[in-house]
Amino acid sequence: MGSNLSAPVPVFAKECTKLNEKFNECSDKWYKGEFLKGESTENPCSFLFQEFAQCINVALLLKDFKSIEEFQEGDLPDDINEFIQENDIKFDIANRGGFDKK
Repeated sequence: MGSNLSAPVPVFAKECTKLNEKFNECSDKWYKGEFLKGESTENPCSFLFQEFAQCINVALLLKDFKSIEEFQEGDLPDDINEFIQENDIKFDIANRGGFDKK
């Protein structure tokens, strides 16, 4: 029974899968193309991981696993509604209306 190390890890919020894939593709390219050759130790894909993490946090909020008060600064995008639209994310939840992060 071999395992495929490049197989995607299941994501808590399937709505965030595209962001996860973008981060994984970018990191894999950097790792194989620069890191292993000793050309770079700084991952240029960190911003993609932050977007993915924020998407997961938005899912935690929208699916009522966490309240907005439980997040620290930077855990959520400044404008949740804009983040959802810009990343074309369709959350599988009942229509809850907009969110204002204050």
